[in-house]
Amino acid sequence: MQGALFNRCKEVMGFNIYKFLFSPSFWVAVAVFFLLAEVFTFHLVALWFFLSALLMVLLTLIFDIPHLLQIALFLTIAILLLLFTRPFTVKKLNVGKAKTNVNALWGMNAVVIKKISKYERGEIKVGGQIWGAVSADGGEIGEGSEVIIERIEGVKAVVRIAGEEQTAQEPYVE
Repeated sequence: MQGALFNRCKEVMGFNIYKFLFSPSFWVAVAVFFLLAEVFTFHLVALWFFLSALLMVLLTLIFDIPHLLQIALFLTIAILLLLFTRPFTVKKLNVGKAKTNVNALWGMNAVVIKKISKYERGEIKVGGQIWGAVSADGGEIGEGSEVIIERIEGVKAVVRIAGEEQTAQEPYVE
């Protein structure tokens, strides 16, 4: 009774599920799944499973590999790719390293719209925004001068005249 039920389950509406499982077509479907997962997340994790599934397509076309060995090969290849190539790829693509908000202002050019003096904060305009500003070396910077933002301290930008030597290091952005 149980064998007949199993044989009946293998044939569903003329499609032999058992022949599909672990065939090259199955691995193509797995590859498409992981490719879509990578496209929608872009965390560079599903990419390695996609590549492993593509390799399984080739292997199952060439060799008659038992099902459990196919699964083991797929997982082994994917995990090895993930461990050994993902760090290099993430570093080269700078995934997650984009400067945002205040950190994006470091090194940008701005224009002084209100004179910056030793004892009074001036104003600069950068990216359409107006920021309070002080001089990095404590000197005066006249209105209309082009400056470079060295750092942000609270709500004010510390700037230097464009072309002068930089006095501060670029921040560490994680």
